[in-house]
Amino acid sequence: MKVFCQGYFSRYCCVYSTLNALQALGLKLKYNEWQELYDHLIFGISCLDVLFDLNANGADYRLLEVVFKYANEWLTTNCNKKFVYYRPFWNKRLTLTEFIDYVKQQSAEGKVTHIRIRSEKIDHYTVIRRITKSQIQFYDSSDLEDIPLKNIDTADFKKYQICLRQVYFLSLEAV
Repeated sequence: MKVFCQGYFSRYCCVYSTLNALQALGLKLKYNEWQELYDHLIFGISCLDVLFDLNANGADYRLLEVVFKYANEWLTTNCNKKFVYYRPFWNKRLTLTEFIDYVKQQSAEGKVTHIRIRSEKIDHYTVIRRITKSQIQFYDSSDLEDIPLKNIDTADFKKYQICLRQVYFLSLEAV
């Protein structure tokens, strides 16, 4: 029997990738606090009456930003932290090399990279853990394996495509 895993069966990767990004940014919470944050995100989505859309179709960038908004709301109230995100490639085209250089620069500044990656088999939000000379590694809710750079592109989803319009750089700031 093959077990069902988040990301392959549910379409909540926008929620889990947000939580993973916060961990990658160094946010330390107790287990019950992580659960409270998760509950706050789901409650926020359900109040907007888009939970069915999330279950049926997954999240587009608008819904992902709603998740970010509710994460920021909870963090401001409970941790005195502001969740900052920006999407620099809305109308830009980059080669994979240019993208990698930008990610490394942002990482050196303490930011985490949140991406949408897709192929013929997946369409998924995840967080980049690191980029080596040969592969990209992830903090991922569905155990997305490391992907060799030769199998990644910024335009071709027949490979693994990094959707540049849905790349976010994230940080935490004191309120």
